[in-house]
Amino acid sequence: MKTSVTLTGGQVLGPDGDLSAIDVYIAEGQIVESPAVASEHIDCARYHVLPGIVDVHGDAFELELHPRPGVDIGFPIAMGSVDRQLAANGITTAFHGLTASWEPGARSLSAARCFMDNLQTLRPRLIADHRVQLRWETFAHDAIHDVAGWLTHNPTPAIAFNDHTTSTLETVKSGDTTKLEQWARKA
Repeated sequence: MKTSVTLTGGQVLGPDGDLSAIDVYIAEGQIVESPAVASEHIDCARYHVLPGIVDVHGDAFELELHPRPGVDIGFPIAMGSVDRQLAANGITTAFHGLTASWEPGARSLSAARCFMDNLQTLRPRLIADHRVQLRWETFAHDAIHDVAGWLTHNPTPAIAFNDHTTSTLETVKSGDTTKLEQWARKA
């Protein structure tokens, strides 16, 4: 990456929502207010210059990793595809909604461990800033040490607490065992 860049002549979307013809100065990967001696100038006269989009919760990665039942794509290939899709759509930061649950399959604790380990390894080679919104199932007690470890990662995952157990038990009590049977088949 160049140490400094000036984007010239573009229509820049500002915090007020208006487009203005101003230059944007970037130094050491950060937008700065005052002009620096730029090592590169990029003519943006025919373009809108927009901030990157932050996707605060997405789970499209699950479909890339497991496009259909019984088919698993390797993590580097699947996440490489997710990364390129994010960048192509202007998403510069993505929070992947990763479930750590007692449920079997793609949302299991073992799947979460695999995701977190692989993301740490792959992150330096990705274009977008890939982060995690950790969706911890409250009754996934076996996950406590993993979650504690993940919360020391840089960047630190956001955390959300889920409770699918209570609603599942209420559904089973009403006589509907469909979801429970689906989980049993996956286990």
